[in-house]
Amino acid sequence: SLEVVELIQAFQVSEALVRARQEGLLENSEAEAVKWLKSIEDMIQAALAVEAPPSGCGWMGPYSSSDDDFEVSAWVKWTDRTVIGTLIEMTVTGKLEQVLSLFREADLGHHVVPFVLPGTQCSYGWHVPAVVMRFTCKLPVVPPVSALVHRAFIDGPESVLLVERTPSSAEIVRGRCYGMGVSPKPAGSAEIKTLGA
Repeated sequence: SLEVVELIQAFQVSEALVRARQEGLLENSEAEAVKWLKSIEDMIQAALAVEAPPSGCGWMGPYSSSDDDFEVSAWVKWTDRTVIGTLIEMTVTGKLEQVLSLFREADLGHHVVPFVLPGTQCSYGWHVPAVVMRFTCKLPVVPPVSALVHRAFIDGPESVLLVERTPSSAEIVRGRCYGMGVSPKPAGSAEIKTLGA
């Protein structure tokens, strides 16, 4: 279990998942990092299979933004009355340290994602490669809405994959989600849930 936790902390989530399965840890471990890994197990597999641009009906986008250092395209899809699916493809020019700074600067997402408004509140996972954030977005034809998002960072074959979703109420215990603080919903705002890879 210690080796799996160390792999998670080293951003080697794919390898940690393989080892945890081999050792039967996903069902039996009390380690918070392994519980976190189990919570995103299915989404890791889905993220590794996703292609951009997405195929199928209902996707809106791309919503794109770029400058000399990055290019980002986002697609969104309403999957239920209050659930939106997202797919974001980002190419960043720079060293690995610069690219990974995006992980620790999720509160600055409004500079690169066209529909996110300033004011994102973040809580970072120091024991897992994840962040929990509350942001407000303005999508076409929809009034501003608030979303609570758990963003996990998964090592892909030639990229870093972001897996985002709204945590379930069972995952939020005493205002925390896998050790990360959860900001309350702003008073009077509508709220959406996110599912994506």
